[in-house]
Amino acid sequence: MTTTENLQITHIEQAQEQKEVIANAGFDRLDKATQGTIDINVAAGGTIQVSSTDYLDNYLLRLTGSPGADFTLEVPDGGRHFAVENLSGKIATIETESTGGETVILGDQRVASLFSKGTDIIELNNLNYLHSSVDIDTSAGGVIVVSIPLYLENFLLRLTGSPGGAYDLEVPDIKRQFAIENISGQTATIRATTTGSGEVTVTDGSNTHLFNKSTDVIQL
Repeated sequence: MTTTENLQITHIEQAQEQKEVIANAGFDRLDKATQGTIDINVAAGGTIQVSSTDYLDNYLLRLTGSPGADFTLEVPDGGRHFAVENLSGKIATIETESTGGETVILGDQRVASLFSKGTDIIELNNLNYLHSSVDIDTSAGGVIVVSIPLYLENFLLRLTGSPGGAYDLEVPDIKRQFAIENISGQTATIRATTTGSGEVTVTDGSNTHLFNKSTDVIQL
């Protein structure tokens, strides 16, 4: 029997008997795929593979368990709108089984609406960060590393504290538009983890609008 392209729901054949059986099974599959929830235990860490059945028969994948480190959640290839709730206490990277495409990084306690374009995962309508800010204490000086959750979930990074001299602020290698408010009393150099040719110097008392091109930070 033939099936639909993305959710693999069985088609009704022209001369098929008991068409209502296939139709009702299809309705049930569609209901679960758009409203169903399943817990995915990620305690093992590493790369957690979601089965085709769990992926296609549920809309919300709830990540549970307590892995010892950040981990990867691997879903089957194919077009699909789904959501992930991360309750694991660690950062999850969401990717398809054909690795190498776009991925989504999901911090602990976050819920994201996602879409798989076949082998690329994208996050839909993630606009809440545009209204969020966070204080980054730069008192330690040297190189201040911004964590992935703070970087992704806040638009404005406010540099506070009293470092003894100029310092570097290191942001993750993730394409992103963000802003800096420097009230630390010293000059900050904003750069990506993998230092490219682009970095931006932000003097004390100034604000600036930036874009990270993955390894190069530029001023907008």
